[in-house]
Amino acid sequence: MKILACHNFYRRHGGADVVMLHTQEFLEELGHEVIPFAMKHPENLPSPYSRYFVQQVDYSTLRPSQVIKTAREAARILFSIEAYRNISALIRETKPDLAHGHNIYHELSPSILVALKRAGIPTVVTLHDYKLICPNLKMQVGGKICERCLGGNYLNAVKYCCVHDSRLGSLLCGIEGFLHRSLYRTHIDMFISPSRFLKGKMVEAGFPAERIVHVPNAVPIASRKPAYKHGEYALFLGLLIQEKGPTVLVEAMKRIPDVPLKIAGRGYLDGALREQIEKAGLKNVELVGFVTGDRLEELVHNSRFVVMPSIWYENYPMTILDAYSWGKPVVGSDLGGIPEMITPGEHGMLANHSDPDDLAAKMKAVWDDPDLAVEMGRKARARIEAELSPEVYIEKVLAVYRTLLDRR
Repeated sequence: MKILACHNFYRRHGGADVVMLHTQEFLEELGHEVIPFAMKHPENLPSPYSRYFVQQVDYSTLRPSQVIKTAREAARILFSIEAYRNISALIRETKPDLAHGHNIYHELSPSILVALKRAGIPTVVTLHDYKLICPNLKMQVGGKICERCLGGNYLNAVKYCCVHDSRLGSLLCGIEGFLHRSLYRTHIDMFISPSRFLKGKMVEAGFPAERIVHVPNAVPIASRKPAYKHGEYALFLGLLIQEKGPTVLVEAMKRIPDVPLKIAGRGYLDGALREQIEKAGLKNVELVGFVTGDRLEELVHNSRFVVMPSIWYENYPMTILDAYSWGKPVVGSDLGGIPEMITPGEHGMLANHSDPDDLAAKMKAVWDDPDLAVEMGRKARARIEAELSPEVYIEKVLAVYRTLLDRR
């Protein structure tokens, strides 16, 4: 098959990008051709189709004072003429059998769905967050869970100023939600939801359950050797942003001074975390910055367990899958899709979200029983191999493709 893969980024920028690239890798290993369509960027992977990519834009740099630029980019969010023209030309050249979208909003915009529909290309979209039902995509405001927009009243976004604390940004994303809601429902043939939780929220918001297929994410495991050993520290992997709960984690570390922790990642909370650690006089917490490649593998191998103290509705986080693939259990929050991934006592522990006392207690329990940590790590790796392997994942994705092609 020829699959047109549509995603804002064609590089490793976040979890959604990793899923998209893994899917491409798994498909190509089976002999299928994947044709990427994304935004231009100097860090993009090479592609013979990059001439069709749309111009790079960073919406985080827009300011209300830049009236003309803001108006131009706002129009692009609602309907990108460039993306519509470019993908139409790409379709004419490559004649794909179907399209698999990921995060297409903002940079590409749903204008590409119109082009795909007019060309008669069946379209499936993998859901990576809550953007289709929540203007700020997180279902969280001020560090608290928020479900006010589930019914489609996106005026709440403006009322609570939930997009980057910007009234203008919240208004734009609210308008975007109103205009695009029906388009997503009519121009996407099938949705793939990595977690049952996200599927449930989509159905609660009015999307038909029969068009949403639950397919958990997967990671390549053939090249990953698990390390079943006691380990020297607990490990946090991820973005240093509010939703991931690093400040809750540092607060928890005050209760367990005998448990060493390494925090690996980068984000806007980097400075605040350093200040929090210094102010509390914590000697058991170390910020190691952003790591990747062999350094990342070494860091995970030498850990006892991975901790994921998220305070938002995680979907099906790759961090947990990565930990499992290297044979490490996870202490995670009881929110979103995380409880689907962790059976307490089998693959790790679940802690009450935003509760540093409970998080510390669960971390302490795993730390004080290194043999249990190793056993849970073995079971976590076994689950990856049996249920969350690339082979299992791609067969489920191909089943969705076949359904769409049979309908056509």
